[in-house]
Amino acid sequence: MSWRQVPLCDLLAEPLSNGRSVQTRVGGYPVLRLNALTGRSVNLAETKPGAWTQSEAARWQVAPGDFLISRGNGSLALLGRGALVPDSTNPLPAFPDTMVRIRPNPDKLIPRFLSFAWESPSVRHQIESAARTTAGIFKINQGHVSLIRLPIPELAEQRRIVEIIEDHFSCLDAGERSIAAGLEKVEAMVAVALAAAGTGPMTPLIQTADIQGGIQKTPARAPREHPRPFLRVANVTAEGLDLDEIHYVEASDDEVARLSLRAGDLLVVEGNGSPSQIGRAAVWDGSIEGCLHQNHLIRVRPREGLLPEYLEIVWNSPIARRRLSQVASSSSGLHTLSVRKLSQLSFPVPSVADQSAVVSYIQELRQQSRRLTNELLRARTRSTSLRRAILAAAFSGRLTGSASDADRIEELASAAPPRAD
Repeated sequence: MSWRQVPLCDLLAEPLSNGRSVQTRVGGYPVLRLNALTGRSVNLAETKPGAWTQSEAARWQVAPGDFLISRGNGSLALLGRGALVPDSTNPLPAFPDTMVRIRPNPDKLIPRFLSFAWESPSVRHQIESAARTTAGIFKINQGHVSLIRLPIPELAEQRRIVEIIEDHFSCLDAGERSIAAGLEKVEAMVAVALAAAGTGPMTPLIQTADIQGGIQKTPARAPREHPRPFLRVANVTAEGLDLDEIHYVEASDDEVARLSLRAGDLLVVEGNGSPSQIGRAAVWDGSIEGCLHQNHLIRVRPREGLLPEYLEIVWNSPIARRRLSQVASSSSGLHTLSVRKLSQLSFPVPSVADQSAVVSYIQELRQQSRRLTNELLRARTRSTSLRRAILAAAFSGRLTGSASDADRIEELASAAPPRAD
């Protein structure tokens, strides 16, 4: 490849420009937020009202084809992230001092070519080499940006490279959309199945389960002679149990006998700042013998005739979630449940055979959902590697637009180490 390496400052229609520091003001001219740069095109809806008029903002107003980059970020991988300003029929916003505006000279540099070149390994290396850190924030200044060198072929070749990259990227996009659509379908099936799980005669919870509060952790409970494993709210997540960190408390043998958990107990979170999270619950798996629980967790122990797995499914159904939100009180923004409030709830309890059928169906759907979620995550990781490989091949002159590109891309993707964004 014989492409020239040209400093960015020689490819511009006008010098680089930093945005202006601006305060917000209701009714002021819209100014882009930094998260407007999360895609390849600037999200023009991500704005805030700036404390200036349209005439005052004119100098910093963006135009279609402008390329904006972030000047600073807490993550080195996100430093200098850029996006193109798309065409718009609406007045375009201004840009703030957290961004640098790059306005390419159309006779030397196609904006779309710039946006792809900006993601290439060589440019990323230059950005990260020039980065400085202050108080944990990585920054790059306008002078360093202007000296970044880009591989620049003739305009016709730039257009050809853009077409090849976009063709490859569109195939990756289609694959990701297909997997995501499958995942959405399974998740919708799970939601429908959960909504339909509430069949059978409505039965007060206190007739089918024992409800018990937990132990309050105080200085007097500091583990000394009889340390006991102790579950906290942090151990009960929306995805189930998280037992990576277990605390201990001092408790007597009598307390352990009365209050220790058994496999199949449902652990319910007593309070949460979000109404949608109130009463989130997980089934205890019995993996820690003699385990106690915090007073901010409520233990619901099913009696004979109520399957623990069925109780968890019904508990997390949309109807039950609404009931839990209704009975939760709110004080200073914290929504709370209690043993007394749970004792007032009723749930549909069909025969054990029907409960078992519901459990089997929901568990199969959840397994499908987990499989598709893992597949989607793997596909996205793979897609990220392939996109980097495509850009590396493109800006080292190894993309031809022929079938042989696949082998070059695969070779580069396999050789490149994974990188966190």
